[in-house]
Amino acid sequence: MTNRIVPRSAALSGIVAVALLFIGSALSGSSPDIGASRSELVSWLADQRLTTGRYAGAFTELIAILAMIVFASTLASVLRRGEGDHAILSNTAFGAGLLSAAIKLASVPAAFAALWRAKQGVNPQLAAALLDMNNAAFVLTWALDAVMLGAAAIVIVRSGILPRWLGWFGAGTAVISLATVPVAAQAPPLGILLTFVWLVAVSVVLVRGRATVSHTVAIPA
Repeated sequence: MTNRIVPRSAALSGIVAVALLFIGSALSGSSPDIGASRSELVSWLADQRLTTGRYAGAFTELIAILAMIVFASTLASVLRRGEGDHAILSNTAFGAGLLSAAIKLASVPAAFAALWRAKQGVNPQLAAALLDMNNAAFVLTWALDAVMLGAAAIVIVRSGILPRWLGWFGAGTAVISLATVPVAAQAPPLGILLTFVWLVAVSVVLVRGRATVSHTVAIPA
């Protein structure tokens, strides 16, 4: 049989996180590409203003990252029902999701410092380094998200705790995300966009109560 196995508020966390990320990004305005040169970064920084919209956008993105922690916990809770006693893959998915959020949060002070001090005069090399730290942290989250999706995909495909197409979709997205990390400056961010789609799809399935809870399948080593 099928039942809702997590609270609706938790099930919505993936949709909320993705929606708030896009809203926050729109409020904050454009940002330089990952592969931008030092002169392009400095030029972009010189044009920035810490407006109410940018503050609102930054706060919205903060809430989105916190919602991702809730999603990682919710996903792990569901996966444990399908994995069985050891829950190694479920814990791996949760750990990777938590680390992804933590790394993104840890990158905020660098970007904030660059924006906050830009009008007071910042050494171009330092400004570029601060922005590069923020971009590098973003790319690192692709790898961690790939681990989360990969671990979840194995549990889903083997146990059927969620529709198996979500498992195969997650596995493919994990491969793409991991493969784009070394070429992040040249390749389009297809992996992270597919990850957003996967997060929303999982949330929709959980909100509709489509997780299978009639039995637990022990995943072989």
